[in-house]
Amino acid sequence: MNQRSAMTDKGDASRKKARHFLTRARVWVPGAVVAFAIVVVIALPYGIRYGLQRQLLRAGAEQVVIGDVDFNPFIGYLAVHNLQMRVGGKPTLAAVQASVRVALLPLLRQQVDVRDFYLRDAALTIERRDDGRWVFAGLAPGPVTAEQAPDKQPGWSVVLRHAEITNADVQYISTALDARARVNRAELDLAPDDASAYAPTRLRLDGQLQIENHKPGVTAETRLNAEVTATPPSTKSGAWNLSGKGALHQIDVRWPDGQLRVAAAEQLDVDGLAVGDGGEIVVRALGVDRLAVAQSTASETAPTTLSAAQLQASEIRLVPGQTLTIAKISARGLRVTGQRDKNGRWYGIAALQALQREFATPAAAGNKLAIRIGDIMLDDPGLIELSDFGVQPAYRSRVTVTRAQLTGLDTGATPAQPATLALSARLGKYSSAEVRGRFRAIEPKLQADITARLREFDLPSLSPYAVQMLGYRLVSGQLSDNSEIKITNARLEGKNKIALANLSVAPRDEAAAEQMNTRLAMPLESALAMLRDKNNNVNLEINISGNLSDPKFDVTDAINQALTGAIRGASVTYLKYFFQPYGALITVAELAGKAMQLRLDPVTFPAGAAVLTPETGDYLAKVGKLLQERQNLRVKLCGKAVPQDGLTGDAALALARQRAEALKDYFVKQYGIATDRLFLCDPELDQDAEAKPRVDLAL
Repeated sequence: MNQRSAMTDKGDASRKKARHFLTRARVWVPGAVVAFAIVVVIALPYGIRYGLQRQLLRAGAEQVVIGDVDFNPFIGYLAVHNLQMRVGGKPTLAAVQASVRVALLPLLRQQVDVRDFYLRDAALTIERRDDGRWVFAGLAPGPVTAEQAPDKQPGWSVVLRHAEITNADVQYISTALDARARVNRAELDLAPDDASAYAPTRLRLDGQLQIENHKPGVTAETRLNAEVTATPPSTKSGAWNLSGKGALHQIDVRWPDGQLRVAAAEQLDVDGLAVGDGGEIVVRALGVDRLAVAQSTASETAPTTLSAAQLQASEIRLVPGQTLTIAKISARGLRVTGQRDKNGRWYGIAALQALQREFATPAAAGNKLAIRIGDIMLDDPGLIELSDFGVQPAYRSRVTVTRAQLTGLDTGATPAQPATLALSARLGKYSSAEVRGRFRAIEPKLQADITARLREFDLPSLSPYAVQMLGYRLVSGQLSDNSEIKITNARLEGKNKIALANLSVAPRDEAAAEQMNTRLAMPLESALAMLRDKNNNVNLEINISGNLSDPKFDVTDAINQALTGAIRGASVTYLKYFFQPYGALITVAELAGKAMQLRLDPVTFPAGAAVLTPETGDYLAKVGKLLQERQNLRVKLCGKAVPQDGLTGDAALALARQRAEALKDYFVKQYGIATDRLFLCDPELDQDAEAKPRVDLAL
């Protein structure tokens, strides 16, 4: 009995000890777990920091500094603070804070589900090397081995649902250019929690961009914001589809010296952007506000070559390497300013040509981009202002373009279809111009069929050019012109019907005027005097031709020669008509040194005499009438002695002078011609045995 009681007491004691042990275990095991967890939570951030530093150093970093690491395994949160890294003695990566939040349960399915990623106050360099390798933060990732290839990896996947970057600076470096981007705020929304595999990705971006091209050193700055949606392909072979809108603000592109703004705009808006399969790009509307091209920053008064208050383009479609189609391009507040300096250089043009040569890339053979534009037009009157300081006094002109429209530009048609041009303008207050026609400009050789009309253009403003070309200034007069211009395979054929109303000229440059008079074979005033009708108008037909593709062809020189030939030809035609039936001997004679002189029929005399005969009466009457009607005509009277006179030496020369004086007396007394319009030449002996005694008349 006692033995049984003792055994019972021992069992009770054992059970009491077990219960006590379990009671204590319930206390210290959770405590140990909690303590372990606390140790892990406290120690793991240090381990993460150490592991991250070690990994970056092994990848090539020279120095890695991590200020602090926050880690909460219970909510899947990790944050790295004050990260700094240097490579090659330069800072390549810095971030005040980078944090990530990962869902825990998907880890059991071998999926890293990143719910949020944040990057704040960061700086990063990205480099593209000549060998094609990319370098991120100074570290170049090595090639992927066969063991690292995706098909060799376990079945882990990564899903990023939301990312946000604020106040980040990214620098891109390459041989061709440097770019710096300041990301004020960027948000990337990818797949929501219940998204399918084809859920769209949305990006919102706001920041600044600065680009410098190493050669020729052009820099560009702008502020941008955009909202873009990207939809994954529905099939493995498909392409991503992009859509959205965006804007660039305060665009500024400058030439290397900083004094020329190549292009600037207050804002560029892109609406209805879509990028589809095959890289096709569609833009519903593109607008540019306050555009300026080739604008000087040297002074506030320096000109801007081209500016527009607003430029709009609609229904843009680009198929890379094939076609560029634009339904309509329109401009408001268009202003074109041309300024030529004293050295003959047009402001801004040389820089733009150099820029075009620098960035032009030769088209691949058989891969020419076809351009199709429905309409290019002005929505309101445009303004063209020209200033030319290459002439004295400086020339200034103001043209208001009341209508400008180009329709049907298409370089892809075979054969290429001509575009239709319609232009109307006012020159100054009272003159007008119209241009109509069709042309094909974007071809190896220009094709055109153009008609143009100019009405009542005041000529005195062109005096600086007239002095250069003719040696005469234009005192008064108006110009009207009807032109027909045809260009076939770069061959120019132009027909111009010119009307000069009340034109008055005066010599200004004696040397240039003498050259002009020589080419005309008479003084310009004399030629114009013959060509004026009863209303004091001069009508001319001028034809211009030449090969525009010939580097030696000069349009100005061609116009000068055509004008000279037209005036001279019209003068000779007029004189021959006026002097019928005596005009057969009117000629343009070539003198010594290839100078030209217009000669009328000579007045003949009896041998050995200086007396006018009745046989010359009708002809002299016509000459007298011509001098009366054309008050600006001046005539040279050149007496000639010949062998038939039977005189030699001084006696022959004296007879030649008497003949010229007799003719001058006749015109003064019979027709009242002023003596300052009749000039006696030095008398000459003509040794030709067949020569007749005479006085030669030359204008």
